[in-house]
Amino acid sequence: MPLAPCPGCSRHVRTTETACPFCDGDLRQAFSAWAPPRLPTERLSRAALAAFAASSFSAAACSTKTTENAAPSAAPVAAPAVPAPNSPPIASSEPAPTPAAPASASSTPVQKSATDAERRKVLAMLNALPSATTSVPPGIPLGPGMAAYGGPPPGQSGITLGTPGAAYGAPPPSVGPVGKVTVGALGGSGATDVPNAERVFAGMRAGFRNCYRHALNNDPSIHGTARLSVIVTAAGAVKSASLSPTTSPSADVASCVVARARAAQFDPTASGGEATIVTSVQFAPE
Repeated sequence: MPLAPCPGCSRHVRTTETACPFCDGDLRQAFSAWAPPRLPTERLSRAALAAFAASSFSAAACSTKTTENAAPSAAPVAAPAVPAPNSPPIASSEPAPTPAAPASASSTPVQKSATDAERRKVLAMLNALPSATTSVPPGIPLGPGMAAYGGPPPGQSGITLGTPGAAYGAPPPSVGPVGKVTVGALGGSGATDVPNAERVFAGMRAGFRNCYRHALNNDPSIHGTARLSVIVTAAGAVKSASLSPTTSPSADVASCVVARARAAQFDPTASGGEATIVTSVQFAPE
């Protein structure tokens, strides 16, 4: 429930009250145009936060010093005894109180001025810092010997980055000849007896291409065609694989292709027995 000061007694009362519970003043006209204070919609900057922290620190330091320098509270003084009528005066055995020495007037102001100086120093250091929202537009140099924002590193334009390598910003160099491998239509009993024969041979084509690419690094002109025969067991494992070259590119390519075919795994055959899959593999440079 929001509170507001009463215009008569300055005490805070609820804004829904029509009369002040303390001074019985009429509040209807005073609170008719009252509006609750607006909360801030933006965050404080770093300088404002630092100033608030420094002010809080100085207030706490001054409060601590004032508490330490304050004189201890005096003990309660007993009321003097009232003598009886016509009795002689009673002599006091206690010495007369000694007046307290005045407190030094320069202790607190010195501490306050030192705290103010530290606060001004902190604020000056924060004002010298760059703003957190400062941005550097693209293409503007950041300093001597430094590259432009968003540009290539200094001194790197046009140099070779490695062996083999390309100049900075240029396309990568060629990695050598690339071969093309084509797997023909599947034949034999396994073409229909093995459910996933087409998918497995399509996956082996990438391995066949790697075998041919390694051979092209030694001789970029080799090419040829071979007949691949694979026997699949009832469980889907490869029992044997052979390559019958008609114009096979090389013995290394043939042995690599056979090794890839023997590592394949098929689904179990539909007939429950062994099946043979035959296809042609063509090797041609691109």
